[in-house]
Amino acid sequence: MTIENFTEDEHVKKDREFYTTGQVAEIFGVNFRTVIRWIQRGILQAHRLPGRGDHRISSNELARFAAENKQSFQTSTLSPKTEAARLPVALVIDDEPAVAQAISRALKSLHMTVEVAHDGFTGGFLLHKLKPNILTLDLKMEKIDGFDVLRIVKSHPDLKHTKVIIISGDTQENLSRANDVGADAVLSKPYTRAELANTVEKLLK
Repeated sequence: MTIENFTEDEHVKKDREFYTTGQVAEIFGVNFRTVIRWIQRGILQAHRLPGRGDHRISSNELARFAAENKQSFQTSTLSPKTEAARLPVALVIDDEPAVAQAISRALKSLHMTVEVAHDGFTGGFLLHKLKPNILTLDLKMEKIDGFDVLRIVKSHPDLKHTKVIIISGDTQENLSRANDVGADAVLSKPYTRAELANTVEKLLK
């Protein structure tokens, strides 16, 4: 669905539906963080889910917002390529392909540009190339482990804006050690997609 066909008739049919910030971002062709700013400024009314902090926007409210702002979006000069260039960049480093793919899908659903590395050596190269906003990192990897990569990030001035999320099934002792070395957040496997989304949103703010 796009803003062009989000009509009053459509919202009457779906008057009990609620939309996530990501879904609203897709409808209006903007980054999900833009939707968060609309909510924070009171331009778009939303409900906050208890305990999780996620926002939900009712179809009635979305129809109102679409009707009031349709003209400004239709006359916007922001091209899809320009908007894509503004997306946050994430780098996933995990030597388990299935896990890396799952994390990548979750991050892409948050409207991020995502690259994947399956070992610490390749990840180190991509770090300096991409200078990502978010890095998700497993601790247990061959050749260069997660602690080595974490130290690289925290010691290099060009990577000072990179936020590191440790996602690992390692021992609690090593997870705590990762915090001491400088990780910005730690998620223990298994984690939920909601936990990852909430962590990313907090760090990007």
